[in-house]
Amino acid sequence: MNTIAAYALSKESHVFRARNLYLWYFVVTMLFSGGLIPSYILILKLGLMNTLMALILPGLVGVFNIILLMNFFRTVSKDLEEAVGAVKE
Repeated sequence: MNTIAAYALSKESHVFRARNLYLWYFVVTMLFSGGLIPSYILILKLGLMNTLMALILPGLVGVFNIILLMNFFRTVSKDLEEAVGAVKE
């Protein structure tokens, strides 16, 4: 999940128009988390109590890891990305 989100966010604004909106959403949620009680209420309302998914889903996306991967994807040259796309065709 981190890699998919980071790859999409690494694209420029004219390619992915909602990039800035999603990027700000991720940064704000990284700085101001809801806390323990809202997380408990969310798990309760989703019906995930006493399941393994209640442990997996909250830690599925790490915003700091997305930012690191996004900056890595920005360093990959456009020529390399186009070459990989040409091999697939």
